[in-house]
Amino acid sequence: MKRPKSITLINDSNLKIDELKRKLKEEQNNNKMLREIINKLKKENKEIKKNSEDEIEKLRQTIKKLEKEINDKNNEIQNYILEIKNLNEKNNQIIKNETKEQNFKLFFNTQENQDIQNYEISCNNTDLFVRLEEKLYNEFPKYRNYQTYFRNNSNLIFRFKTLEENQIQNNDKIVLFIDENK
Repeated sequence: MKRPKSITLINDSNLKIDELKRKLKEEQNNNKMLREIINKLKKENKEIKKNSEDEIEKLRQTIKKLEKEINDKNNEIQNYILEIKNLNEKNNQIIKNETKEQNFKLFFNTQENQDIQNYEISCNNTDLFVRLEEKLYNEFPKYRNYQTYFRNNSNLIFRFKTLEENQIQNNDKIVLFIDENK
């Protein structure tokens, strides 16, 4: 059975989040190590200062370079954090969209005799189609006596599936057919 696209997206996002967390931890460890090196170099710099101005200048350049690396790594870490937040928000939105109930209006018509024209029924995307059929038959009871079926954009509608499962959208026109062979 094929996995829903949203689950695949969430799984892919979670894998990416885990990878970014790993990189974040790695960069944090690198920063800690770089800070220790800077502190060590600063101590050594004080000792060497007595000996040579040239050596001192070299150390200053090394320190500047390391500080720049730290700043670059900090920026990289911030970008990882933002990316993790964005992926979390995306996952939350996917979950919300999957579980969000939507209000629909559907319009029913009969195909041949035109008894029913644009009869509107309000419902939700999570409603079973059979519940709408029941409402329709309450308004038009003569159709209870026939073997009927419904189509939406030439697609057969399954009674015991939800509107969403039947791929029915808001404001769709549903056509009622009478099966003359039965």
